[in-house]
Amino acid sequence: MGSSNSYLTTILILLTLTSIARASQAEELTLLIDDYPPYIDKSQENQGFWSEMVILAFERVGIQARLLYKPWGRVEREIDGANQVSFGWVKDSKRLKNWYFSKTISTGTAGFLSKKSSDISWLTYEDLRQYKIGKTIGYSFGDEFKKWEPMLNIQRVPEDRQNIQKVLIGRIDLFVTEIASAAMLIREHLTEAEKNSLGFITSPALPAWTAHLVCSKEYEKCPYYINKFNQGLKVLTQQGIKQKIIKQINSLK
Repeated sequence: MGSSNSYLTTILILLTLTSIARASQAEELTLLIDDYPPYIDKSQENQGFWSEMVILAFERVGIQARLLYKPWGRVEREIDGANQVSFGWVKDSKRLKNWYFSKTISTGTAGFLSKKSSDISWLTYEDLRQYKIGKTIGYSFGDEFKKWEPMLNIQRVPEDRQNIQKVLIGRIDLFVTEIASAAMLIREHLTEAEKNSLGFITSPALPAWTAHLVCSKEYEKCPYYINKFNQGLKVLTQQGIKQKIIKQINSLK
């Protein structure tokens, strides 16, 4: 009896050691990103909704993902320089030419933030030429907006909060932004009076966007990471986890 127990104990120890060894051999991947609350948020335990989804998707296929935060402009340059993977990016013609894109992480809508007292409305991009428009560096709002950017009075800054403040103090007339992200920043950082002074212009609608994991076509392992992520995302969908995270995102809009 004692011999049998000793044998079982040895087997259990060997199984545990094997499990630990496999865990220690798990592939690691560093993802370059920047803050984009509520989707990517280093102040939160899950680092934001997209971050949670991406980390879990890679985990499902045996890859341990860690996030490294840098300014969005620098992240984009480093992706172009190859050997880097990132997420949260929207498709446009330039990026489609240079990068591979994963399956969709989530979708969203964009519009303009303005002071309600300005009573701004527009129908065509030509109408926007008379306004000072704030834009956050690294963000894309589709090919049509990008085509018009050289003809518009665009002022670029690194962070969304800077653009919101510029709208409040009248430095810009409009801030082109993703609605849920800007709405969360407004709720968390502005006074009631400031909140009530602002409004979103969502008609006519800017193109709906889809967010993706990306890497450069020049990066040899890019197709591998895109395929692995897509596999993991499929597992999360089958498990209902992706849908739960998307539901949390939608509740903020």
